Amino acid sequence: MVNTRSTRYDEETTTMDVSEILKFLQQGRQEDERRRQEDREEAERRHQEICESQQVINTRLNAFSGRIDGVEQQIDQVGQKVNRIEKEFQENREEIERRLERKLEDTKRQVQKEILEKIEGLEHQLHRTSITDSGDCSTSPATPLQNSTLMHAERSVHKMLKPPTYDGQSSWSMYRRQFEAAAKANGWTPQEMATSLVISLRGQALEILQSIPEEQQNDYDRIVGALEIRYGHKYLRQVYQSQIKSRQQRTNESLQEYEADIERLIHLAYPQAPKEFLEQIGIQTFIDGLLDTEMQQALRLGRHTTISDVLVAALEFKAAKEASRNYKPKIASESFGKPQLVDTEGRVSTTCTQCPKISVSKISSDERSLVIHGYLDDKWCSFIIDTGATRTILRPNILPKPPKELPRHVKLETATGEQIPVYGELNVKIQLGSKIMYHRVLTADIRDDCILGLDILSKHDFVVDIKNRIIQIQNEEIVMAPKLQDYNQSRRIIVEEDIQMPQGSENIIIAKLDGNGEGLSTGIVEANERNDGLLIARTLVQMNNQIPVRIANISDRKIILKKNEVLGRCEPIERVIKCEEVNQAQLNPAKELKKSQKKDSDLKLIRNWLKNGVRPTWQEVSRYGTTIKGYWAQWSSLCLRDGLLHRKWESPDGVSAVYQLVLPKARIHQVLEELHSSPSGGHFGVTRTLARVRDRFYWVNCRRDVEEWCKRCDLCSAKKGPNTRSRGKMVQYLSGAPFERVAVDILGPLPHESTTYTPSMLTSGREMKLPTDLILGRPLEENQERSLPEFVENLRERMDQIHRFAREKLKIHSDKMKQRLDTTSTETAFKPGDAVWLYAPKRTKGKSPKLQSNWEGPYTIIRKINDLVYRIQLSPRSKPKVVHLERLARYTGHNPPDWFVVEDPPPKTEDSVIRDE
Repeated sequence: MVNTRSTRYDEETTTMDVSEILKFLQQGRQEDERRRQEDREEAERRHQEICESQQVINTRLNAFSGRIDGVEQQIDQVGQKVNRIEKEFQENREEIERRLERKLEDTKRQVQKEILEKIEGLEHQLHRTSITDSGDCSTSPATPLQNSTLMHAERSVHKMLKPPTYDGQSSWSMYRRQFEAAAKANGWTPQEMATSLVISLRGQALEILQSIPEEQQNDYDRIVGALEIRYGHKYLRQVYQSQIKSRQQRTNESLQEYEADIERLIHLAYPQAPKEFLEQIGIQTFIDGLLDTEMQQALRLGRHTTISDVLVAALEFKAAKEASRNYKPKIASESFGKPQLVDTEGRVSTTCTQCPKISVSKISSDERSLVIHGYLDDKWCSFIIDTGATRTILRPNILPKPPKELPRHVKLETATGEQIPVYGELNVKIQLGSKIMYHRVLTADIRDDCILGLDILSKHDFVVDIKNRIIQIQNEEIVMAPKLQDYNQSRRIIVEEDIQMPQGSENIIIAKLDGNGEGLSTGIVEANERNDGLLIARTLVQMNNQIPVRIANISDRKIILKKNEVLGRCEPIERVIKCEEVNQAQLNPAKELKKSQKKDSDLKLIRNWLKNGVRPTWQEVSRYGTTIKGYWAQWSSLCLRDGLLHRKWESPDGVSAVYQLVLPKARIHQVLEELHSSPSGGHFGVTRTLARVRDRFYWVNCRRDVEEWCKRCDLCSAKKGPNTRSRGKMVQYLSGAPFERVAVDILGPLPHESTTYTPSMLTSGREMKLPTDLILGRPLEENQERSLPEFVENLRERMDQIHRFAREKLKIHSDKMKQRLDTTSTETAFKPGDAVWLYAPKRTKGKSPKLQSNWEGPYTIIRKINDLVYRIQLSPRSKPKVVHLERLARYTGHNPPDWFVVEDPPPKTEDSVIRDE
């Protein structure tokens, strides 16, 4: 009977459990149906958005098509203008026309290429968007393998471009452009670009990877930076600038090649200069380096704005010169006759009696010319003395001021009948030696800077001694410049007789020049390379028969100089610049210090008291500041020596005494700069810097100023860092749900100190089953649930109660931890515009950490992102950084950055006030 009832009870319980399970399954089906309906609605909404995006893209494509039509119309207009220009050009301009046509075709292809790339990019983006949306609508999520396969399929749609190899022989900048163009077309990521660049390196360029750590060989910027230093042009600007100065047209070099090379050098030497500046430098370099002097003259007379204009003019001049059959050779010396009047029909009329007789025997200088150097309107200039010229003539481009126009009939006529136009007349200041003269000169096309004619020679009593190459102007002798061929001829310095040089001795001997030194005035002694321990000084001498030479024997043996032994060479120089102005402060520093002490208000009062010899009472001194009171307290140690205020400091034993100069406030900055921050200062600490200051100087609060200076020194602060590090307050993060934050403990499961529960209880609502429980079973609880709904309900209530209790405990412990940590916080409230140091330690192999700087800066606070994170920037062109507060420290140096301007917040309106409330 008992067994029957028990069986019936079990059957009823089983029936009840099955009905509950069926009920749960029905609810699950309804829930799945509802989710499918929501997915279908979401898919329809996304499909509608895709349609709208396609409409927007079609609209943009139509707009691009309109722009393409506009560009093609502009290209057609440009083509028409080029055709009109081509009709006006002559046959000798065909080469330039072809160059212009090539540039136009390249521009057209570039524009079309960019437009097609934009259209393909939009289509590619639309394709990827549709694929992504269709993947989202699917019921099963895509795996990482499927995503990678999809990305590979998308990338494989377009043909991959393989960049060329690089071995360091070609231009790095050109290769980098090709490589980045291929990377852009292939859609590579920075890591893929780094990998492809490493694979493309060959030869010596591949060896650059040995200097890059292995963990940084996937960094594209790091590899490019190393190649830029090795093969780039960024650090060779000064080399290219010197090449521009010395660039000359080669013998077999065409004008086009010469112009292209100048453009290349200019862009490498001045990469960031304005376009106008580059054009002017290119024009000047192109003209100065031409081999044809007549072409130089013709180009200087023109007004060119770009180097292309100069090239066009040079090609036209060359074509006209080759086409001319009556071409005359270059005239080295010409004479000019009297000016003649020419009427409008070209017939020569009678000579005007009012016109001066103008004649010039030379228009260009050679090695036999009489050259003298001086100043023309305070500008260095070379003058040619020509006794056959009746007037002084100046080249037009020497001075920027425009000349006064003369009548059109005034011209210079050569002996061959050719005429040279006169541009005008100028009143200039000419300085030769110490003599200053004002004279009116003509401006005409001559090759030399200026030709001195008989008008100025006779007016100012010039006496020309051609044999000794000396000009006498009013009892002042001026030596002419050496002959042109003498500038490139140095003279050997030889010993006149045998000379013995003992060990460790120094002497000045008299040597002589090998050869004739006539016409040479001043030279510099250049010694030959010797390995016997004999040193010869580099000396400026007069190049006559006797040359003084300073010699020192630093060896440990006696050296004998034989007769006619060559000591070195004497190189002639063109001129010697004399120093006419000397800084008075360097000649008499005591005088300047005395003035500084008199200007100082405190020291001026102390000096007056010492001169009177009476020490004021305390009642008289009490109304002054602490500085005067400090000096008054040391009255017995103050004295005046040579008019300067000093302080006598005696040693502790009283044996020695030092007189310290009392330094005025205006000189403190200069002294600390020299004794601490200069190369001789060595950036010592406070104690050693203070000791060096007290050896020479004294002022009140000397220690405080030295400590403040060392504290604000940029180099010292970057090495040592600030005394206190920034430490922000603790940010609380409270967990309110299972698995929001996971911490793994090796031993356990043990109850947590804060929640008083084990992790298993917090996540599952029950303790973990041990191996013993699996073997023997767990003990039954008093109120153990008999049915599934009761178990689920009790489990939910128990977990809610546990979670609520755990949150309260976590809040209490978090508040205690924050309160304990915030007591040691040194948080500094930085605001935009503040200067700060950044803690960024770097370690270099082979260098002691003590010699490396741990701090960088000064940086500028750009924006406060939150309480602990700031955005900083080193300079306007550097990249901003986002760093934590604990890596920052306030900057107190002497050079705070001033490039960042803090914008004032907009004034609050009534609407903003209501919104804030």
